[in-house]
Parts: sequence; structure tokens; C-alpha cells
Amino acid sequence: MTGNGTILAETQGFTPVIDILAQELGVGPALVYGIVWRYCQMEDRVCYASRETIAAHAGISIKTVNRHLKTLCGAGYLKDLTPDLKHKPHTYADTGRVRIEALIQATGGTKSPTSEGRTKSPTRSDNLSHPGRTKSPIRKDSYERKRKGGSPSSSAKTETRRKQVEHLIEH
Repeated sequence: MTGNGTILAETQGFTPVIDILAQELGVGPALVYGIVWRYCQMEDRVCYASRETIAAHAGISIKTVNRHLKTLCGAGYLKDLTPDLKHKPHTYADTGRVRIEALIQATGGTKSPTSEGRTKSPTRSDNLSHPGRTKSPIRKDSYERKRKGGSPSSSAKTETRRKQVEHLIEH
């Protein structure tokens, strides 16, 4: 990890759009941040890419890139190292306000991110993914009832009957 909090990693075919940043500033600034972040992974840790290059990569106008870069610098996500330059490419640095802490590589195909077996989950301690389905610990009872073919009302009836039978057996 570098001093600014990002892991130096090869990012092949992957431009991050960080959820926290997208929620705070919007998807456009988050995408521009991701593109600049990728360039900041070079040896000198700064982005020399022109606004034209960033615009072409993002599929947006240069004017929109300028607006997003200004927003990102104002919010403290990026630092313009050449603020006094006019009509020339600026140099930007990632401030480390957000961190990307893993190597992620995008490849062709339609492989599911959970098909490899384990994913990071804030609600499951075992982090075990089941290919083809997701089981929520919050809805575990409902999931089990559906799997067994029951419904919430029949499950309650079954429980009541079970208690009645136990009561009869005890007496």
C-alpha cells in the first residue's frame, strides 16, 4: 500500500466507480475519479492524462470532465498539482480520501463474481457464496420454509401442532 492509502496494483480492463463517492457526488464524478485513479497507479503516482483523454475514456464531453475534476478537487478526492496552468493539461494526484484495497481484473465472459466460492459480505461471517443463488441471513427462516414448500401460516400451524403433540405425550 502506498502512503496515500491505495494499493498499487495492475488494473487491467477495470475502472472503479466507488459507491461512496457516487452517492456523495454522483456517478459522473465517481467515473472520472476512477479514470484518474487508474492513471495515478503509474510509477510516479500522478495522472498526466489530458482532459480530452479522460473525456474519451468516459464517453463524456471535455466540459463535463472539467466540471467533475473541479468537483473532485473541491471535495478533497483529487489534488490539482498544476492549478495555475491555462489551456494545458493539468496533473492530478489521488489524495487517498478513498481507498481501493484489492486487485480486480475484468475479463470477457459472463462469469458471476460469486462463482469462485467466497466473497466479502458484511452480514455473513462465513463469507461463503453459493453459485447460482444468494441466501440472506435475515430471511433465512423464509428461505427454509420456501425450500420445504411451506408458508409462514402453515409453519405456525405446524409449530402449534408439534407443541400440542408434545403436551399430549408428556401427560
